[in-house]
Amino acid sequence: MSLGQQKAQMMRVWPLLDSRVEGGQLVVTGTVKPTPITRSYRVRVTLNDFGTPRVYVLSPILERRVQEPDVPIPHTYEYATPGKEQPCLYHPKSAEWLPSMPLALSIMPWLLSWLLDYEYWHATGEWIGGGVPHGSTKVRDDSPSRAVDDRA
Repeated sequence: MSLGQQKAQMMRVWPLLDSRVEGGQLVVTGTVKPTPITRSYRVRVTLNDFGTPRVYVLSPILERRVQEPDVPIPHTYEYATPGKEQPCLYHPKSAEWLPSMPLALSIMPWLLSWLLDYEYWHATGEWIGGGVPHGSTKVRDDSPSRAVDDRA
């Protein structure tokens, strides 16, 4: 799908989010709430032509559990700066997400599911979201132009 098609689909399915193509990438920003009883999260999703979607939780900042401060947040990438973990929503080698898929119908629902799993983990210490086990969280470059295709 082209960035314009991705934007059009996003605007149809997620009309309350700000979707725009700027500087050769789709940028989607706004507030989502996984369920009526969960927190609201300000998020940003970006996609370059033929790139890998990047998902950011802008606020509230994702936090480790107070009870286990040395245990990383499951299924995230860590940046060099604490508090900048980025959700890991899929494993690219499994072809769960392809550039032909609309972000609105794949990445966005996966993000809401991940946020719900995060809240449950934060409260209980148990990650119920499934996924490919991480040996450890991976450190990811914060450069938006860097293509990363080793999601797990």
